[in-house]
Amino acid sequence: MKAIEVVGKALGILIGLGYLWLIQENETLLWGWFLLVMASLGIPHGAIDHLLYHKKAGGKSGLQKFIFFYLGIMLIYLVCWVYLPITSLILFLIMSAYHFGQANFIPIKVENNKYILYLCTGFYFLAVILFGDFDRTSEILQPMVDIQVIRPYSAVSIISLFFLSSFFIARLTSQKKFFYIIEMVVLGICLYHMPLLLAFITYFGFWHAFPSLIEEYSSLSFDGNKNKFLLFVKQLLPFSLISMFGISFILIFLNDWLPERELTLLFFVMVSLISAPHIWVMNMFLEDPSKQHLPLSK
Repeated sequence: MKAIEVVGKALGILIGLGYLWLIQENETLLWGWFLLVMASLGIPHGAIDHLLYHKKAGGKSGLQKFIFFYLGIMLIYLVCWVYLPITSLILFLIMSAYHFGQANFIPIKVENNKYILYLCTGFYFLAVILFGDFDRTSEILQPMVDIQVIRPYSAVSIISLFFLSSFFIARLTSQKKFFYIIEMVVLGICLYHMPLLLAFITYFGFWHAFPSLIEEYSSLSFDGNKNKFLLFVKQLLPFSLISMFGISFILIFLNDWLPERELTLLFFVMVSLISAPHIWVMNMFLEDPSKQHLPLSK
């Protein structure tokens, strides 16, 4: 694990625990931290998908095809949310679990049955986050579905997913087996006792988005340019700003018409629309053995 990744994860968990122990009643600070991490890590980690999609995104026509592909998937998924909300929610959870699990094992190579490893690990962390603050999760999802019926099974689900994930880690990985299992225990306990938004942004920001950004950065070719980091940020900015301003505009516009829980649900729906094509592109990138030295325009 890269030193900068260790520092980032330590910072994320320390701030999360600091909030939990010292100022847990301050919703303003919670939302401020949530939005800061989402804007600096969460959204930017998907903002160079056009470069990761390098085989089809070369030149102007390639970028146009990429944008058409991205917007097309978002539109289809939006229609699904309107007419099949429960199915879309389940699909989002499955996609997110796979995506989180896959990013969790970026440093090592998993040869066989990696998809079930990714899903079990991703679902474990999702279960810890969502069930840890069950009341808040239930409140946000209430406009769409009542999940109170599954409350008695939350602890069993978390424990079962932990043992399933640990089993597949032991069977399918050849490196850092003990580290990953210990991390699941320690991080899982911390996330479980955090408020929902804090647990989500701690895991999403520092255990998913930040390592993904590091992997993207190390895989891009800068042709010996000394301003590598600045060029990387330059590439992140356009789609990051478009996403942030678009989501912010919609939420601000609807703020006077929707209660907080529905605005929060709408936010996650919009994140899911961005995530759907991003997960496809990121999977292609991470599973490509020739992903190193992707071109970076100046």
